[in-house]
Amino acid sequence: MTFVSSKLSLIINNDILFSVSGDMWTVTNVRRLLTLRLERETQFSFSQPKNRNMLWKQICDILNKENVPATPLQCSQKYRNLCTTYRNNKQKMTLR
Repeated sequence: MTFVSSKLSLIINNDILFSVSGDMWTVTNVRRLLTLRLERETQFSFSQPKNRNMLWKQICDILNKENVPATPLQCSQKYRNLCTTYRNNKQKMTLR
């Protein structure tokens, strides 16, 4: 187990378990996440949940190589939260 103070991350066996850095999801990182996810839209649409986890792992691996300390779960949750926020904002706009 290693605690990396420069990134404020807990690392066990070379896997980042969590990051307490508040700047992981910068605008640039969110755009990259969305791009990677949308490049795999067809694969996500026609896959079983187990395969979706593997797709999130692929996305996470790419982001990690680009120094974004995210886990597959964090990527998935961020994407779902972005979709939810988009739908909520879209609904608010139609109610005006």
